[in-house]
Amino acid sequence: MLLNHAKKKFFYIKTELLLLYAFRIQLVENVIKPDLTKVYTVIGIRHNCSSLSY
Repeated sequence: MLLNHAKKKFFYIKTELLLLYAFRIQLVENVIKPDLTKVYTVIGIRHNCSSLSY
């Protein structure tokens, strides 16, 4: 639904930035942190750099 809506109208820059950070939080909480509690090694290529450059 969100992607279909995005094709019809544009997002403001601040909205896009907040969505990016919301996705990062979801990724960290749902994927990275659970794997860190196990015996997995988590490698995040460009995670911090791309967040800062945005």
